[in-house]
Amino acid sequence: MNCPVCDVPLIVVERHKIELDYCISCKGIWFDSCELNLLYETLGLRMEDEINQANNSKHSEDARNCPLCDSKMMKITFGKHSSILLDRCTKGDGIWFDERELSKIVNQGTDSTNNSNEIFSFLGEILIMNK
Repeated sequence: MNCPVCDVPLIVVERHKIELDYCISCKGIWFDSCELNLLYETLGLRMEDEINQANNSKHSEDARNCPLCDSKMMKITFGKHSSILLDRCTKGDGIWFDERELSKIVNQGTDSTNNSNEIFSFLGEILIMNK
C-alpha cells in the first residue's frame, strides 16, 4: 500500500494488536476503518460524533486517493470548531492523517488529560515522530 500524499510504500507499525500504516517520507498515518474503531473503542471515545464533512470552498487541498481502494477521498474536519482537514475514504476504508494532525486532534479534542495520555501512550513513538 502506498502513501496517498507522496506515493511511497507505507510501513506497518503494530501497537497493542492494531496495525497502523505509516509513511516514513511525509510522516502521515493511515487508519483502516477497523483500526480506527478499535482505537476509539479501546479509549472509550466516539469519533463519529466529531467528524464533519468539510466545506469544499474553504480549502484548496487536492483530493487524494484512498491507499486501499484508490477512490477519491472526501475532506472532513474533526471537532466542532476545527480547522484540521483530514481525508476519509468515501467507501469507508479509513482515514488519512497528515503529519501532526493526529497530535493536534488529541491536544484539542479530548476533554481530560487522562484521555490524551492514554492516546499518546497507545500510539507510542508514531506520535512522537509526528510532532
